Amino acid sequence: HAHDGPIRSITRGPFGELVTGCQSDAPGFRVWDMKAGNSIEEVGNMVMHDHWVTALTSLTPDPTRAFFPLGAIISGCQDSKIRVYNPSGELQQTLVGHSKGVV
Repeated sequence: HAHDGPIRSITRGPFGELVTGCQSDAPGFRVWDMKAGNSIEEVGNMVMHDHWVTALTSLTPDPTRAFFPLGAIISGCQDSKIRVYNPSGELQQTLVGHSKGVV
């Protein structure tokens, strides 16, 4: 599967995956496995958002870190929210308070 709109953000995931965010009618981010030989395969389902995903970063696993020791994928969105997901794509926290989109 691919995004149905332009890619607006890209980053390395917590375990070396490729994470891509898009501008589309169904905005979200996808996680791709780049370890499978020469192929790139989507891992899991697309993580949906309320608006375009315009910023992505990740935290690698670190058991000494008090917050998100298993790693995280962090997305910024045009809906003015920052969302923190565990490596499986489950929403852990939403940061609000920005008055404009996060880019």
